[in-house]
Amino acid sequence: MPTHAPLLPTSPPEIRAILLACLPNEEHTLPLEALTAILAARGRRVIMLGGSVPVESIEATVRQIAPAAVALWSQSRNTADLPLCRHLAALRWGIHGARTRSRVLLCGPGWGRRSDAELLRPQSLTEAAHILVSASQLAGDAGATGVKGAPRSA
Repeated sequence: MPTHAPLLPTSPPEIRAILLACLPNEEHTLPLEALTAILAARGRRVIMLGGSVPVESIEATVRQIAPAAVALWSQSRNTADLPLCRHLAALRWGIHGARTRSRVLLCGPGWGRRSDAELLRPQSLTEAAHILVSASQLAGDAGATGVKGAPRSA
């Protein structure tokens, strides 16, 4: 009778962290606190930078931790900075030929109907949580750079 090697449990794929931050001059952190709790309950690693985060700090953190996704909160149009978000979405790291990037989500009412082909615009915290969980899992599974089929606003 042939013998079979015992089945060893496979370790879960590495799940990259998710970065949450308020844009400069944005002090409304409560929605990101709620999102942090939702994501933590789903077993995701979350780094929440808090309110009114300087541009340089957001960029440095993205470069340093290479998050699967970055959710940027804007409560009002005065704090929504689309050029900054495009810049963060364009950052790439890794070895040549295998570079990766973070998905960037525009969260909060300050974005209005603004959108961009490279940026995701969830309409609720529940939708944002779903996209972020998917992005972190895909990034861990295959080093993916995005979420296939993720909803985008027009």
